[in-house]
Parts: sequence; C-alpha cells; structure tokens
Amino acid sequence: MDNGEIYTAEPDYSKVIAEYTGAIASDPFDAVSYLCRGRVYAAQGKHGQAKTDYDQAAGIAPDNAAVYKSRGDWHLAQKQYDQAIADYDKAGALDADNPVFRNAKARTYYERGYAFYIQGDHNKALENYEKALEIKPEYSDAYLGMGIIHSTKAEYVKALAMYDKAVKSNPRNAAAYKYRGAAYVAMVSDEASARKSLGEGSRGIREYQEKLKEYRLKAANHKEQLLEKEKQDIAEYKEQLSRKKEQDAEKYKNQLLENHRQDITDYEQQVKEEAGQDIACYKKQASDNFSERYAGDSKKYEKDIMDHEKEVRKEQEQKIEAYRTRILESHAQDIAGKEQELTERSLQDLEAHEKYLKKEAEQALGIYEKDALKEFPLVQFCRQALDDYDKALAINPKYSAAYYERGKFYWAIQEYDLASASFTKALDINPNDPQARRILQQAETKAGEDRAAEAAAEPDDKV
Repeated sequence: MDNGEIYTAEPDYSKVIAEYTGAIASDPFDAVSYLCRGRVYAAQGKHGQAKTDYDQAAGIAPDNAAVYKSRGDWHLAQKQYDQAIADYDKAGALDADNPVFRNAKARTYYERGYAFYIQGDHNKALENYEKALEIKPEYSDAYLGMGIIHSTKAEYVKALAMYDKAVKSNPRNAAAYKYRGAAYVAMVSDEASARKSLGEGSRGIREYQEKLKEYRLKAANHKEQLLEKEKQDIAEYKEQLSRKKEQDAEKYKNQLLENHRQDITDYEQQVKEEAGQDIACYKKQASDNFSERYAGDSKKYEKDIMDHEKEVRKEQEQKIEAYRTRILESHAQDIAGKEQELTERSLQDLEAHEKYLKKEAEQALGIYEKDALKEFPLVQFCRQALDDYDKALAINPKYSAAYYERGKFYWAIQEYDLASASFTKALDINPNDPQARRILQQAETKAGEDRAAEAAAEPDDKV
C-alpha cells in the first residue's frame, strides 16, 4: 500500500482512510492496511477506531513487531501503562535488536513514573524511573525525574547526584541545569537548610554577600601576588635577554674578526716588527749619546729605554685595535643587521615568555580560586546555581522558568535590579505568568528604594 503511505503525510485523512478501507475490503487479512489505517485514526484522535484496527492487525499478524509498537504507543497515549509495556515487550521479543522498542518501553516506565509523581506517590514514581533506567541507562529525563522527587523531599544531596547524571547523559538537557541550580539555592535558602548543608552557625543565603566579599578579597589578594611575581619574572627575563643579546652580538663580531684572522696576524706581525725596529733604533741613539743625555747615569738610561719601550708597545696595541675597529667598521651594515635580528628575537622571546607567564598565572589563579571556594561552600553553591541557570538559558534562550528561578535567587540575596531584569525576561517569554508579574513589581519597588537610599547617602556637592 505505497499510495496509502504517501497519503498518510497529507492532511486529507478521509482520502487515506478510504484507500486503506478499500485495500481491506479486497483482502480482509491485510494486516499492514489495518495497522496503517489505525495510525491514521490515531492521528485524527479517533482512538477507539485506532485500537480496533491495531487489535485486528495483531490477530492477523501476531509476529509483526510494528503492530505491537503502534498499539503500545496507543496504550501509552491513553495512560494505560501496563498494557503499553506488555505490547512493547512483545515487539522487543520479536525484534530484539531494534532500539526503538527498548526506548519505547523505557519511555513508558518514565511516563508512568511521572503520572505517579503528579499523584503524589513518590515511591512508585521512583520505582518506575529506576525501571526506565534499567532499560535505558542513559535516560536523562528519568534521572531528572528522580532528582525532582528528591528535591521535593528536601533530599538535596541525592537530588544533586541525579541532576549530575542527567546532564552527563544529556548535556543539552536545559531543565536538568535549571533544577540543579534551584537545588543548590534550596540547600542554603533558609537557616535550617543551610545548617543541614553547611553545618551549625551558617545563616544561609542571608550571609551570601558577606561571604562573597570575603572570597573576592582573598582571590584579589592572591591575584595581586601572582601579578607581582609575574612582573618580577618578566624583569629578570628581560635582564637575561639583554645579557644574551650582548653576548651574541660580541660573538658575531669575534666571528667577523676570526674571518680576517690572517690579515690581522699579518698586520700584527708588521706592527711588531716596526715596534722592534723603533725600540732598537731608540736604544742605539740613546747608547750613542749616553754621556750627553744621561750624564753617565746608567739607571737613568735604563728607565728611559723602558719608558720608551712601554710607549711603543702601547702604540703597537692601539694600532692593532684600530685595525680591528676598521675591519668591524667595514662590516657595519652586517653588524647593524645582526643587532636588529637579535633585538627582534629578544622581543619575540620576551612576548612568548610573557604569554607563558600570563597563562601560567591564570591557571594558578583558577586552581587557587577553586581551592579557595572550598572554604566558602555557600559562595560555591550560589555560583554553581547561577552557572547552571546560565547553561540552561544558553541551551534554551526562551526558558522562562530558568529566568524566573534566577530572579528568585537574586531576590533572595537582595540584588533587586538583577532580580527585576530576570523577571522581566521571564515575562517577555511568558506574559501570562502571574507569579513573575507579582514578584517583578515587588523587585522594582525594592530596587527603587535602594536607589533612593543610595542617593540620600551621597554627599550634596552644592552644600
């Protein structure tokens, strides 16, 4: 019945039913036509006729898994959970490798569990959610349902464990994030809950601002220490780079001179010979004029010879150094290029090192803040709650309930402007929410009172 299946996608159900009815008239044992006509009846909301066709199909083709799946869906829609499970079991037995039947059966247990939850029978609801998870261990909504029940019973630790599993099974489950956020807030929402969660002496969310300020101060002080250490490390590294640059530049010059080693050696030899000749000549002149110049004083003679030799040797060294300088000057462009290269390399090394230190400091600060939060569980719970509300809204920006819960949190910590913004968002999405509208009006009034009090507390510049 290909034509019938094509028609099923069209809104003209009467034409489709006529097609299947004709097929059944031609072949009263056409189980597929009964099945397909039953699905069309179900789509029309004609549940009695749909059930009759499903029963006919099952009687004709008791080995057709799809028949039991469709009839199971019918039972589920009528909230006849036991019959739905029985049909899904038959479908699964006939086609054990088909995950559709497994998922359908798990969904039935979940729906039945939800029905018990609505009726207030939490124990039976939990039993059915657990059965759903036995069949489908990754069933995120079943974990969510269990978490909601534990939250209802103020068993927040158990609730959080379930919400964690819900988001792990499905990181896109916005409701799980919203309910987990609400559970974090509930754990500290009043003094009794806070004492149970955080120990005796806790005043719960009433002391949130105080603890948050203390935590932020501690984190800011540590950040300042890290920045100071980073500054010192950079200064030391700059000094190392400067020394290395000077050393590398000197090595390059020495290499240039080494390339002219033979020329320098020849020139040194030449200067040395000239110095030797000059000294010898001076000695001879001094000796020839010994009586006149030194009046026969041999010490005076020896001192003069030594002084002259020192002067000649000094001039010799100066000539050689000047020769080296001329060689380097002839390579001035090469040296300038090398120095530029070394400067650029130093800057690159410094930039890379600064990035490394910054990243290292950020990681160290993150670890410190995470560890520091352990000293402030109240702040930790509240931050996790806000983070969960943000995650829920990132997944579903139209999730009015998440905005509402976030608004309630800000209301509790007396951040009335933020509370007003969240309630306004909730009402933009769901304008017919009377609770959000009522508390928004209260939050706006409180925010106005706070602004008026702040204005009154400010000094009057005109006075």
